[in-house]
Amino acid sequence: KSRLVYQLDGERNYHVFYRLLAGMTKQDLAKLHLTKDPHNYFYLTQGNCVTCDVTYDIDGRAIGDREYFAMIRGAMKVLNFSEEDQWNIWRIIALVMHLGNIQFGEVEKRNLPVSFIENHDVSDLCAEKFLEVPADDLERALCTKATLTHGETIISPQNARVARNVCDAFVKGIYGRLFVWIVKKINVAIYRPKEDRKQKRLSIGVLDIFGFETFEKNSFEQLCINFCNENLQQFFVHHIFKLEQKEYD
Repeated sequence: KSRLVYQLDGERNYHVFYRLLAGMTKQDLAKLHLTKDPHNYFYLTQGNCVTCDVTYDIDGRAIGDREYFAMIRGAMKVLNFSEEDQWNIWRIIALVMHLGNIQFGEVEKRNLPVSFIENHDVSDLCAEKFLEVPADDLERALCTKATLTHGETIISPQNARVARNVCDAFVKGIYGRLFVWIVKKINVAIYRPKEDRKQKRLSIGVLDIFGFETFEKNSFEQLCINFCNENLQQFFVHHIFKLEQKEYD
């Protein structure tokens, strides 16, 4: 999820953002308050890269973001995503891009840093058009924190950096839930119950293991990824090689 809010130099965010902007009609983009240019969205430009290499089909025709978006929509139809389902997905993706454009300022009150939203036109759009909540509630959720002590709720301000992190975490949560919902939707579409209890199912298992990765800027999330990958690698080596070797000892 970290790629949603930060990209390394030369990296893009997830392809779907750029493909939506390239493939959707201007009329539909206008309904989502989006433009064709990915440079207008903070979350899409931190890696200083908004394009990817063009691929070619078997007939030699170039396939770019616009063509891939058409493929995505075609695949969704095959997997029983209704027009309403698809539109709701595009709304959530658009919301992520708009949330990234919220800018936070900071003032000092009573010797405490107090954050606030500088561009209310963007936050109001996110709240009222996409989240369907009062704009003040969104600003309160991002710029303050609630602490429950002895049955009493204390509301305290947060600085601009923390408010930005809260917004980033909010975006990760939204996108994560969307991802899980799409996976469940696909599983429902492709699932077929057994006609007989004795019927066997054929399956293909894919285990994708990356090696240890270190970047110019490493987060706690990267530490967790590396820890998981190293443990998977050790598990794989133990069961494939070491246990197999015992058969010959």
